[in-house]
Amino acid sequence: MGDNRRHRLKWIFMVLLIATILSAGGVYAARGSEAETTPQGELEWARAQGFLAEGVNGEKPIKQAEFLKMVMTVYDAKKPGVFVPAGAENHWAAGYYATAKQEGVIDCGCQIKPNITLTVGEAAKFVVNAIHLKSGNVAMQIADVYEWLPDPKDMESSLTNEQAVILVKKMSEVFVEKGLSIKKRE
Repeated sequence: MGDNRRHRLKWIFMVLLIATILSAGGVYAARGSEAETTPQGELEWARAQGFLAEGVNGEKPIKQAEFLKMVMTVYDAKKPGVFVPAGAENHWAAGYYATAKQEGVIDCGCQIKPNITLTVGEAAKFVVNAIHLKSGNVAMQIADVYEWLPDPKDMESSLTNEQAVILVKKMSEVFVEKGLSIKKRE
């Protein structure tokens, strides 16, 4: 009877040991997946996407061409544009402007000024156009996009790098929510 009891205790100990090891592994796995899904800071996300170089000041105003590059990269058009709108010829971002024009992200009322600081209102309009055109049915207004900014000044204030990244990241989240393809850097 003593051997039988010892044998049972040995099995119970083994089962408890295995259960403990398995539960510890589950905790580590859960922590690992939690780390993968924890959102990065906006500027770190932008650097990972290749939108901002290391050391770029988040408070610095962004140029129209730089912002349009971010928008069109996430937009992930299937075909590049052919016709570069007046004002962007011979500019490093000419291809982004051509694709934005072809897709309708840039409308006829937009002033093409690649090297000029973008305003919050102009940026919001690019984002709204991109969301409408990519989704075909998401009802979004410029005021909705404006609300994404944590502390917006006004529509005519210069858009900062940090604000630009917030808008583009939110735009990509809308695309993912709607099951639309976006370009992500691996």
